[in-house]
Amino acid sequence: MTSLPHGPFASDRLAMTASSATLPVLAAAQTVVMCESAVILDLEGTVIESWGHRLWLDENIRAIGRLVVASEQRDRLKLGLMSWAVMDESDLDEFRSALQEPLESRLGARFAPGLTRSMNGWAGLIGQLTGPGPTPAMMHPLFDKPSILFWLRGLPATELPSELILVDDDIPHGDTIISPDRTIQLINVHSLAS
Repeated sequence: MTSLPHGPFASDRLAMTASSATLPVLAAAQTVVMCESAVILDLEGTVIESWGHRLWLDENIRAIGRLVVASEQRDRLKLGLMSWAVMDESDLDEFRSALQEPLESRLGARFAPGLTRSMNGWAGLIGQLTGPGPTPAMMHPLFDKPSILFWLRGLPATELPSELILVDDDIPHGDTIISPDRTIQLINVHSLAS
């Protein structure tokens, strides 16, 4: 069963979303064809148990690693961060000092500074497009991560790659947001790991 888009602009997103029934499920041996591309990662429930209990979720990390290896551009593939656990610059500094390097080592890819943002940073990007934008405190109850990326789909390629994959434990699997300059694929880590 395909999850319908929810949140602000859901009807617009529905028009630009492909059903998971039409998308192939990635297998480790398949090749992912990407242009300028990035894998944006959630943290809690995706690669660590929680912000307060930072146990690595090894099965999920291995599955994400297979996705990275399957990319034709794995040597140039960028990683990014979008996690409600990382709300501000203090949290982002904590991520960088405690989790970034071990995660890069496990995945065989590096986090790009412009894609490794706190939720304040993602809110700032929305503000670039819309004028004074929502704060993360406003965003959390109003927007899910696919909605945030939907808002950001109009950013230039210098700000956000043309091909994005969001890997999270709390999103519909296989939905795709398509705009003229950008394709954003949503992958639920539990579907990827199974």
